[in-house]
Amino acid sequence: MNSVTENRERFSAALGAALSNDNKGFHGSVGTQNEKLIHAVLKNYYAPCSDEQEIRIGSFYADAVSEDGIFEIQTKALYRLRDKLRAFLEYSRVTVVHPVIGEYRSLFICEEKG
Repeated sequence: MNSVTENRERFSAALGAALSNDNKGFHGSVGTQNEKLIHAVLKNYYAPCSDEQEIRIGSFYADAVSEDGIFEIQTKALYRLRDKLRAFLEYSRVTVVHPVIGEYRSLFICEEKG
């Protein structure tokens, strides 16, 4: 199996885990930190075990912690991580995950014809 296939399977498993939570929703929030679906999926991708997620480090919570270091997922402005990263870097290597749109598609539906 090649790495692209493995990554797709890993992402599918992370998505399935995020969707299976009882407190999830596409338009609502998920988890303890009021996160959105993409945040939950990425957290599951980098740290599949819930014991590795939302770990308190100093006065902050890391999204995921594994043998590869700390993973901080930021879906909004990166400047918001400044203080958090400063604190985390005292403990471990930090990987910032900042998802961006790779492909965008807009669909317009004709009101008259549906």
